[in-house]
Amino acid sequence: MGLAFISSLNLSGNNLLLHIAKSRISIHLSLLAAHLTLLLPNGLGGDSSSENAAPEIQPVWEWSLNNASESPLPILKADSINHVDDESWDGSAGMDSYGGLVRYNDSWLLLAIRENGVDETSDEFNSAIADAYPDRSLIWINHETGEPNGVALHIGIVPVALDSDFLEAGGSSLDYYFTFDVTDYGSILVGYKNMILEYEVVAPVTSTPDLPEFGVPKIIYRQPDDGSPFWPEWRWASIQSQGSRSDLKIIATGKTWRPGMGPIYIETSNGETFTASWSLENGFEAASGGVSLPYLGMLDGQRIGQWVFATTYPGANDGLSETSVLRYLLTTSFGGGWELLETTAIELTGIPSNENQPAYQPQFLTEVALPETLQGISNWIVTYSTPSYNSSLLDLESPTPGWLALHPRDGGAALATHLIPVNESMELIPAEDHPAALFHSTHGTLRTSIPPRAKPDTFEILWSSGIYGYGRYLVGELEPPIVAPEIFGIGFNQRGIIVYWDPEVGGRFQLQRTISLSDPDWQNVGVPTISNRVIDRDPLQSAAFYRVLLVE
Repeated sequence: MGLAFISSLNLSGNNLLLHIAKSRISIHLSLLAAHLTLLLPNGLGGDSSSENAAPEIQPVWEWSLNNASESPLPILKADSINHVDDESWDGSAGMDSYGGLVRYNDSWLLLAIRENGVDETSDEFNSAIADAYPDRSLIWINHETGEPNGVALHIGIVPVALDSDFLEAGGSSLDYYFTFDVTDYGSILVGYKNMILEYEVVAPVTSTPDLPEFGVPKIIYRQPDDGSPFWPEWRWASIQSQGSRSDLKIIATGKTWRPGMGPIYIETSNGETFTASWSLENGFEAASGGVSLPYLGMLDGQRIGQWVFATTYPGANDGLSETSVLRYLLTTSFGGGWELLETTAIELTGIPSNENQPAYQPQFLTEVALPETLQGISNWIVTYSTPSYNSSLLDLESPTPGWLALHPRDGGAALATHLIPVNESMELIPAEDHPAALFHSTHGTLRTSIPPRAKPDTFEILWSSGIYGYGRYLVGELEPPIVAPEIFGIGFNQRGIIVYWDPEVGGRFQLQRTISLSDPDWQNVGVPTISNRVIDRDPLQSAAFYRVLLVE
């Protein structure tokens, strides 16, 4: 009988096995969802058990101007003294600013640093902070704590050269916005002026700590000259994507009143050539704010349609006058392509104050999302209301905070809310008449995804603000983590390989083995046991690695 080779019998070897056991517990649940989810024949059908449950938005962590001094991100601070909103954003701003928070994999999120709050043109700037958190960069964020863990990608102020026609029309190389997305296959998409750039993974994701390396930017899409005088002012405020490399779909928008810069749907059928297949009008009472990912649905049991939710703030109203989101239905036409079939205003209502928090009103609505769970499309929509902007000009008694809220998908009162304890007074830009925060404060990102160990009706919310902070929240519950007890002995006798583990840990255990730690395919050895030892009676002829899991 051949004996399997064990990688190590000492403590460091055991720790290696235990680390692998912990880091490989769950798979990429966030990448399991199909890139276009098929809904039920009644349109926005879906059937989630969460519909009948009392939802709650539970902060995992939240780092904002309210607790900036305790934040693990050293550049997060409230500071508006001697700063002006000149909208140049050339990397010399003395105020920190952000461009999105997106899940990358089971362990890591990415946070966009639009401005690090360090004026690098000054003779006495903090070079250590500037190097650790460069302007126009993405940094790794620990999903359990919100702590930064180094630069993932330094994109820079001018990542690629602009086309001559864009510059000749009056376009500038300085981009007011900084927005990005993570594709289902791990690439990074970045908006730059009228372009969308892709940064592909060039080094494989390592087992520890699952941090890839990215290559140089590739221009995958250019928004062509539309004849509008505003074309050289083009800028992407939001980018989201779905699908594999060969059928990638992108929805991007400018969050502005400027003609033509509403939501645009961009597709490819070969992974190389990208074209815009449809767009939504922006402007007054139209999609001039955030936009959700599109989702497929059936119309009358026959035609396929796409459902898209959008907000109108900040591009088309003052934030107070509109308390609804828009739902668009697009359908395929007989000649191919898409046509707008229906636009519905989904009215949202607030909830009164109570002893724990002030009244919630669905105002300053800048983001909306239709979350997915393991059961499919949720019966709720998630909204983000920014803190009030231009509060003094709007004659508000006091600036209002930010809010996350769950509303029924067809509108109505909030089912759950979470107050984000920040407001405009924390970072006002000096002005003689009506001081206000940066206009970028009216922007933020709201992403929903299926987190690791999610129960069927659970999803997470990732929030970031242009200036106020970032946070992670759960709706629903997670499965308890699988604990790996410490292996303290490996031996063999005439019956096979014997693996021993800590006898002080009680429960039912499963021994597993694999032939590779770089790409493990763990196989059960025997059946779950309450003992603290298992014999592998049919060991492999080749090298093998073992781990033991507490399964209940």
